[in-house]
This record gives sequence, C-alpha cells and structure tokens, in this order.
Amino acid sequence: MSRRVAQRIVTVLSIAALAVGFVGFVVYRARTAKPPLAIDVLFAYGAVFTLFLFFDTIGRQAVRLRVESDRARVRPAPRPGVGGREVAPVGRPGSAGRPSVTVAERDVRVERVTADHAAALQTQMDAAVRELGALADRRPQVDAQGHVVELRASEWIDGENRFPFFIFAEEACVGCCLLERTGGAFDIQLMYIEPVYRRRHVASHAVARIVAFARMAGVERQMTISVTDVNHRGRRFVEACGFRPVLDDEGAASEGAEEAVPPAADAVGAPGSDAVGATGSTRWMFPLRE
Repeated sequence: MSRRVAQRIVTVLSIAALAVGFVGFVVYRARTAKPPLAIDVLFAYGAVFTLFLFFDTIGRQAVRLRVESDRARVRPAPRPGVGGREVAPVGRPGSAGRPSVTVAERDVRVERVTADHAAALQTQMDAAVRELGALADRRPQVDAQGHVVELRASEWIDGENRFPFFIFAEEACVGCCLLERTGGAFDIQLMYIEPVYRRRHVASHAVARIVAFARMAGVERQMTISVTDVNHRGRRFVEACGFRPVLDDEGAASEGAEEAVPPAADAVGAPGSDAVGATGSTRWMFPLRE
C-alpha cells in the first residue's frame, strides 16, 4: 500500500469518525441523555483531525500561490532578439537574486544591432548610463521620453565606423557592447551586462567574441578601453581578459579622458563624462596581433 493511499484511508476514517460522533452526540442530547465515552472520543478525534486537515490544506494552497506569484514577478517579459525572433531572458532563481551557474563560452555570442531593434538597444544604453551616473553620484540628462541624451541608439546603428552589438547568453539578450573604429584600432566605448547575468563569465566570453570580430574586420593594431581608477573590479576584469595598461614615455599608466566606470566588471566604458561626472581613468590596450 502506497503512502498516498494510506493517507486517504486515514482521512476518510477520521471524517467518518467525526460524522458518527456528531450524529451520536446530537441523538443522545435530543434524548436528554449523556453520550457514551466512545461517542465523545469519536467526536473529539474527528473534530481535531478535521481542523488539522483544514489548516494544512489552506497552508499548502497559500504556499503554492506564493510560489506562482514569485515566479511571475521575477521572470522578465520576452524581448525581441535579432532576426525577428523573440528571446526571453532567464529569471532570477535562488535567494541570492541571480543564477549561480557559469555560462559556457559556446553559449555566448554577439550580433550586430539592426535598426529594427533600436529601442531594445536604447533601453540597455539607458541602464548603463544610469549605472555610470550612480557611481559619480550624478543624474544623467534625459529627454521627454526618459532616455539619456548622451547615447542614442540611432546614432550608433547608423554611424560610420561604429559597431553596436547585442550580447546573448543561452539565447537571452543580456547586454550590449559599443565599438568605435579609429584608424587601425577599436575602442570599446561601452560594455554592459544585465545584473542577473554578472559573475557568470558572460562578459569575458563576449570580449573574446569582440576580439575575434576585430581581427576579422581587419583591425591590425589594438583594442582599447578606459577604466576608472576607482573601479578595482573592472581593472581586474580587463586585465584577466588580456588587456594591459597603456604606458606613457616615462613608463607610467597613461590617463584617458575623464571618464566614469561603475565598480562592476560587467558595466565598463565611457558614454560621456558630462553625464556621469569626471573621474580619473586609465587606458587599457589589447594587442590584436598574435
């Protein structure tokens, strides 16, 4: 006999005991006689078990509804991917608020952003610039639609020598990267990964894809990125990816334009110092020649 069958038998017998005890209690009371002890025991046992069963059922139902509500709240709505298909990002399982499983390199890719997905790119740009501004304790300027004015998706999609990319992890669009070509070099103006996918090696795999793209594009010299001096995690990140600080003639790390980068390795770049305040930064270089 299975456990579920046994539970059902006990439930039926207990409810039957309550019914028999209740009927016996009513009959004896109607005769103005005292019910036997057996009737009292059946009635008391059945009543206690029924109350327990009632509260247990209510508790289980409440837990199920809460789980369903949590799942609906933490799972983002599907967003358009590239190529006309919908790509929905993974939700936020676990008490830490982010998945803990490392994403394999084969599951990370980058794809050029087209005009059809300018709105999705602008949304990620806005999030990146606001994060940059939070580091400098300054609020970026926004237009009437609430988009930041320092970065425009249309200007990057249509701009000459500008290459905006979406970053995909496990078929979810989880970030973006903005490249600008200057002569024989590429400059990473912005790299942003959504918080739920940080610390899962998505950014490092994306950098590897961007480096491969630069080499295929014929860029022969180097790829550069600026990281603020206070962004110690970002500095460790770019160094782990193979970047080295650009040295001046005296052997010291050269300073880039006054740019700001938040203390998160997955949001780096320089969308505009006017928006985020002035913070000293160091220029890092990745040699493209093997």
